[in-house]
Amino acid sequence: MVAVIGLLLFMRTTGPTPPGEIPLFDFTGGREELRLTLLHTNDEHSALLPHSQATGYGPEEEVPVIGGSSRLATAVAQLRGEKEAQEEPVLLVSAGDFLGGSPYAWLALQGFAPEINIMQEIGYDVVTLGNHEFDFGADVLARYLMAAGYPEAGEKTALVATNTNVPAVHPLADVGLERTRLVELENGLKVGFLGLLGRGAQAVIADHSPVTFSAPTEAAREAVAELREQEADIIIAITHSGVREDRLLAQNVPGIDIIVGGHSHTALEEPLWVGGTYIVQAGALLSHLGVLEIGFDPERSSVRLLNEETGRPYLIPLDGVFPLHPDIEPSLFEYTEELDRFVQELTRDAFGHIMDPVAYSAFALPGESAMRETTFGNFVTDAMRMVVEEKTGEEVHFALQTNGQIRGALIPGKLEYPPEGITFYDLAVTSGLGRGPDGRPGYPLVSVHFRGDEIRRLLEFSSYLAQFRGNSYFLQVSGLRFDFDLNRSVLFTVPFLELPVPSLQGVRNVEVYEGMGFQLPQDELYSPLESDKLYHVVTSSRLINSLLSVRSMVPDFLGVVPRDGQGRPISEIGEAVIQIEGEALKVWEVLAHYAAAQPALPGNGTPWIPDYYAYPSGRIYQD
Repeated sequence: MVAVIGLLLFMRTTGPTPPGEIPLFDFTGGREELRLTLLHTNDEHSALLPHSQATGYGPEEEVPVIGGSSRLATAVAQLRGEKEAQEEPVLLVSAGDFLGGSPYAWLALQGFAPEINIMQEIGYDVVTLGNHEFDFGADVLARYLMAAGYPEAGEKTALVATNTNVPAVHPLADVGLERTRLVELENGLKVGFLGLLGRGAQAVIADHSPVTFSAPTEAAREAVAELREQEADIIIAITHSGVREDRLLAQNVPGIDIIVGGHSHTALEEPLWVGGTYIVQAGALLSHLGVLEIGFDPERSSVRLLNEETGRPYLIPLDGVFPLHPDIEPSLFEYTEELDRFVQELTRDAFGHIMDPVAYSAFALPGESAMRETTFGNFVTDAMRMVVEEKTGEEVHFALQTNGQIRGALIPGKLEYPPEGITFYDLAVTSGLGRGPDGRPGYPLVSVHFRGDEIRRLLEFSSYLAQFRGNSYFLQVSGLRFDFDLNRSVLFTVPFLELPVPSLQGVRNVEVYEGMGFQLPQDELYSPLESDKLYHVVTSSRLINSLLSVRSMVPDFLGVVPRDGQGRPISEIGEAVIQIEGEALKVWEVLAHYAAAQPALPGNGTPWIPDYYAYPSGRIYQD
């Protein structure tokens, strides 16, 4: 019995130790445990400035918001200094989507690379690619990375993209993407890295041609074997896949010690423990810095986390505790000047400094509410409907936009300057993804026509996909109202596959707004949606591209066919893009125009967001 108990105790303390557990006994026999601190971020999304709102940001004042590359630099420098005094190595990695989100990403179209250049300044060791690195296409990504000094810069900040396949003749093949990276630390520890772009992330790239992606699981197995052949002590997978796919990776690929994840924007307060692998993720937009204090026993090749022993949190909020870093601020200033010049050019001097207020608001407009009408969603779709009507002179029945393209909320500034202000930057952050065929930043707006029955199907598929694939698929609307019942949205679930089949019976009572301007909750200016009638719809090119790409795979009775005003099917997105004075109209443009056009308060010459947007207006009702 004593022998059995002793064996059980030994088994408990061999191999990786699950988070939160401390070995009962030290079986190192007095051997020295090698230490490493791994710092990690993900989904930075060009958030170079502090956020919640960037309004009022300035290096000389305390900013009551979170994030920003300057604070990150200070936090990293402090931890490095602390660990250097203990002679413990530190590595810093990113799990992708460092590009795309704020208007600083637009500078990629101007030949600048602010995000990755600043990451190099901060001292990132390994970075992988996310789906938003391809927002402007593979050609622009190649130029962007070359502007950041690659392939030479890879000696300091490696780009590891294990399952990314680039044709030899494409410029992206010349930037030094690596399948794996082995880092040998001063204490003798060998750390192997692989980088994966997950299937879900691949699926939401607008256009990654001619780049292709291998199956993540198979690529990971090959990379693990390769790194083990190179005698890696610890293997770390940096993945842009989301927590669900990370779990599957840990279950199906043995030999990965740690997965540093991204894509799902999940702030894991403690690591997940799946199949002998730790899984971590640090939220998004530099809200947190992830910290893993790692111990490695060279005799047993075992990895354990030491945070519970040391009291170090796994996530450190990047708030006002960390002052702005003096080496990063000058770079931010220079890139802001470049962005100001670009915005002036894009808007023909209608807007200048990105931090100047466009309008003011006494309240926030939330945009994060799962499968619900949001006040910011109302603001965005109203801007699309009303500004297009104003600029084209054509009646627009409906405007539709997915939550995935309405990024975040609109939060007025809380500082002395500007009080309650909403800046151009605030608006562009929520709507500035992608680019159009014209090469200018932002997805263009398109003008299409759908039959009433197709409008209903769009709403059906939106609520169905949002329920089973995520809130980013849910549509916000202007010009109509409807209600839906989640319990009626699924016909049945396919056994074994766990695949829900849509019933097309969840949406009820779709009504068309017949009034002008705001849809007031008390208005009765609604008429029933007519199945055979063509309705004029304004939406983003991204949504229409998705419909065009799947049209041939969907039966006619389930299909949604974008048409022109005469009812003829549209085959290419260029036919539907709204052109104003020879340029494609972008979502961020109509938002800025709409905000600036709001009425001023009596005796005050500045625009104020009307109280109408302080509350939902009854456009979407869910049972």
